[in-house]
Amino acid sequence: SFAFHGYLPIEGGERAKTLKRLEQRIYNEGETQIFIETPYRNDKMVEDCLRYCRPQTRLCIALGITTGEESIRTLSLAEWAKRKPALPKTPCIFLLYK
Repeated sequence: SFAFHGYLPIEGGERAKTLKRLEQRIYNEGETQIFIETPYRNDKMVEDCLRYCRPQTRLCIALGITTGEESIRTLSLAEWAKRKPALPKTPCIFLLYK
């Protein structure tokens, strides 16, 4: 199952709480968490996922879906930390799951 949340809070403290709560749902309920971000904050979203979520949690970054530059990639957060992407300012969908 999955849950779509739209935009997460922008403010750091609220965003951290929200990411931790969503991650609990991943592990307690087996539910994939889907959300979006304003393109100019894509990199910040990845940084926050790396900072507040478990290294083994998987992050899918679906960038520019339906465009000629579509890219969909999934790695654990530990793997993303080793090769942090520089995301263009393109619409992006983020999925967190185990």
